[in-house]
Parts: sequence; C-alpha cells; structure tokens
Amino acid sequence: METRAWNGDRSHIELWVDWPAFRIDETFEGQNVTGGELVIATEDGKRFGYRDPLSGETGVTRSFGEGAFVLGPVGQWFGEGDFRPCDQAESLQRVMILGRPAIRIGCSGAQGWDGWVDEGTGLRLRYTVRHPDEIHEWFVGYVELEFAAALDPSLFDPRSV
Repeated sequence: METRAWNGDRSHIELWVDWPAFRIDETFEGQNVTGGELVIATEDGKRFGYRDPLSGETGVTRSFGEGAFVLGPVGQWFGEGDFRPCDQAESLQRVMILGRPAIRIGCSGAQGWDGWVDEGTGLRLRYTVRHPDEIHEWFVGYVELEFAAALDPSLFDPRSV
C-alpha cells in the first residue's frame, strides 16, 4: 500500500495478515520525513513487537499507550469504507483494480474524491482526492495485493522486528 501527499511525501506500507496475527512494515520518504522504518508484529493481537521509526529502538509490549495511533492509518482499510462526505455523488461503476473486480464510487463537487472497493471482500483498495491540498493525502491505496498467500509464521513473531 502507498500513500502520497500533496507535498511529495510518501509512505510505503507492507501488510501481512493471518488474523489475529499481522505485521506492518512502513517506510517513509520525502521532505518532511525525519525517521526510518516503523515495524509492528503480533502473533495473537496481545503481544506486539515494534521498531520505532524515529529512534530505531525495538521492543515487545502488551500496550502501545498513546502510541496506538500508529495503527490508525492501517486499520481504516478494514472498516466500512470511511470515505469523506459527498455533496454530489456520482453513479457506481464496476471496474478492475489490481486484477480484482471492484466498485468505483465517485464524488464530484468541492470534496471531489474517487474510491474503489473490492467487490468480493469489501476491502477498500484505493482512494484518491480530486482537489489535493496541503493537509490531506491525495492517494492512498494498494499497489499490489495477494489473497491466500502462504505466509511463514515467523513473520509475525514479535521478536522478529
């Protein structure tokens, strides 16, 4: 998955899920980037291995405390869409994204955005803003996606970060 901001900043997120196990590796690039790679891994959703992108420190924890916000950008992809409100909705369209049948939802008007949702799973595949500004990312989406991949269980080991 990638995010692209108006100012050129980007993040690249690799996400592996074998629920409740998951692993997130996020790297950042751009003019406002001050850190390295964020890594979070869990086998059971109770104990988390992490690598702090600013300090490079690693550890294992049962709680992120105030640091739980790091899961927000990734967690939004498993919700119910979370698209911005729309004052001029456009008709739905069936399309192919990443080789998957998807539904494109468009919004014209001041908010102007396009969203693509996987038809089979409901997973939000991509979201773009038609009128980017200095605050919001203008592209968020998967650039590669594989379902039913064979995953090595050690990938989720909290000590592997």
